[in-house]
Amino acid sequence: MNRTQYTIVAIDGTEDARAAAAACNKALGDAGDSFSLEAAEAQVAECSPSLRDALAIEGTEIEIWEAWIDGDRDNAERFSVPAGGMVDIAEAGAAALGVEVSESLNVVRV
Repeated sequence: MNRTQYTIVAIDGTEDARAAAAACNKALGDAGDSFSLEAAEAQVAECSPSLRDALAIEGTEIEIWEAWIDGDRDNAERFSVPAGGMVDIAEAGAAALGVEVSESLNVVRV
């Protein structure tokens, strides 16, 4: 399943806008709302009026995958990769688990 992940970016490059974007993205991540356009819009709306025009919301389509080692699915890790990108899924899954690619590594798209 592909999902769209939203990120708030500073479009004017000022330090204040970059700081506001970073704070908004942290709040989205902390709340688990990085896949909600409405939550991203609400974060921008909470910024001071002078900063709102300096921020934009970008959406990136990603795929969600899960990786685990044989016999240990209970400790599987979820990770994401850009949709349609040229990514070595085995390498990405191994990195999510903090292990090397091996025959005992399992990955599945969720």
